[in-house]
Amino acid sequence: TYMDILSIEKFLNYIMIKIGASYEDTRNGIKRYTAYTKKGQVDIEIFLKSKGRSEIVIVARGYGEAVTFITGRIDKELKVFLGE
Repeated sequence: TYMDILSIEKFLNYIMIKIGASYEDTRNGIKRYTAYTKKGQVDIEIFLKSKGRSEIVIVARGYGEAVTFITGRIDKELKVFLGE
């Protein structure tokens, strides 16, 4: 189903706060965050597209278990939000 892009942005901001990610900046419509965990640092980029339907593109970069840990948390929150 189509969701309001503003609602999606608010929820993604909530997720970033919940996982302890810090907002860095926005470039070319891509929001950039950094999350620090005991497992290491993860750089997160979020791009929202809304052409007929909403798409969320999330790219997480880092080393070792930190990326798996952070992407798992984001995935879990998104599934709750989408009712999966």
